[in-house]
Amino acid sequence: MKRIAIFAICLALLMSIVPGFSLAKSKQMEDNVPVWTEEAVRQYALDYIAGTQMTRLWNYYDLQIRRYLPQQAFENFLIDLEFLTGDFQKLGSYRSFEEPQNQLKTHVLHLCMEQLDIEMYLTHKNKEDDWEIMALEFVVAEEEALPENFCGALENVFEESAVFVGTDEYPLEGVLTMPNDASRQNRVPACVFVHDFGPYDKDHTLGETKMFKDLAAELAEMGIASVRYDKRIYSYPDAKINTLWDEVVEDALSAVELLTKDERVDEQRVVVVGLGLGAMTAPRIASQSNSSVRGMIMIGGVLDSFINVEYERSGHYLSTLSEDERSNEQYIVRNFKSMTEGKALEQNVLGRNAYYYWEAERYPQAKTIRNLGIPVYIVQGRRDPLVDEDDGRRAYYETLGNAPTRSYETFRGLNHLLMDDLTVNINGEPEYKVETHVDKYAARVLGNWVLNLYRETE
Repeated sequence: MKRIAIFAICLALLMSIVPGFSLAKSKQMEDNVPVWTEEAVRQYALDYIAGTQMTRLWNYYDLQIRRYLPQQAFENFLIDLEFLTGDFQKLGSYRSFEEPQNQLKTHVLHLCMEQLDIEMYLTHKNKEDDWEIMALEFVVAEEEALPENFCGALENVFEESAVFVGTDEYPLEGVLTMPNDASRQNRVPACVFVHDFGPYDKDHTLGETKMFKDLAAELAEMGIASVRYDKRIYSYPDAKINTLWDEVVEDALSAVELLTKDERVDEQRVVVVGLGLGAMTAPRIASQSNSSVRGMIMIGGVLDSFINVEYERSGHYLSTLSEDERSNEQYIVRNFKSMTEGKALEQNVLGRNAYYYWEAERYPQAKTIRNLGIPVYIVQGRRDPLVDEDDGRRAYYETLGNAPTRSYETFRGLNHLLMDDLTVNINGEPEYKVETHVDKYAARVLGNWVLNLYRETE
């Protein structure tokens, strides 16, 4: 019986399929002492599935259970059941039964899932002044037709609004994604998305993919706000770009400021989420944010100098040069660390003024991360065709090592965009011709990392 009970609890905690909608909040579910009616159980199920307000849901458990079930474990287990059941569809039938001898009541609620239907068994104390949850179990069930008279009106769990970031000279269109339950009384964490190499729109549209749009929705469903915006060189191809400050940092800091001024945002959990170039620039953004950035998620970054990375990416440009010109470019790159500021201003390399790379080297990633001391999560897809693990996650780990503020993750079967499209052209380069989305599991892992930031201070 003990093994079965433990298994049941673990299975319950694996529930983290997040729908794109939720029932309107029931007032009694916000009270300290809920009345466990059918309506309340249905609302609990939707909140639990969505992973929203997890502190409140965890506090409904009996105190003895909470002592052996940390809230972080309660939340972390909530990201796996999707592999077994697919996405949540709708709530189905309901029934309940009592155990008078044990003073318990169990509610059984059917959950219609994409691949495999399940039933939720919520058991609580059934006394006048004692209502705490004693068990929450999920068991496989026969498929049930979606009810025609589904109980409750559906509504989005987040809203999006147009914003502008950037400078007066280069204003950039953006989107603020905000969970519906965010308020001055219920402040939420928030992320700023920073683009990869190249000109991209606010969604980071690449072929048939929209990575930033996907991430914004997934995180919002977990109760995390975000800002995404058009990259400066996308909106203004002729903009004067002399440094990474011009290309990336200044606009990212503008987005950070927009979030910190929003009274619905928890200023202690503002996070930069960078992809590729954005990952490599994230430490600098954080270091120049006057402590406004409190965490970094670095996706598909490379722990190397910007000029070395750009040299590896410049095959087409180098092919247009003569052999002597290519040799000269290679010589400059190899000896770049000894170049003075004045020399950089006088010289061109890889098609632009060398000062661009010289200025970037003032913020070496590893040193900046160590000096910051804020939490950093370094991740990549294991099937990333652009960044080998030896140059990415492993290089960061070998250089930075283990520390309480540093975490590392590799997601199996995912590409540079944390998606499962592994198609490439004859040169081994991704084409992104398949319409696909950010892996839900990976998004949930990133979201949980954000939600758990500075938990001990809450």
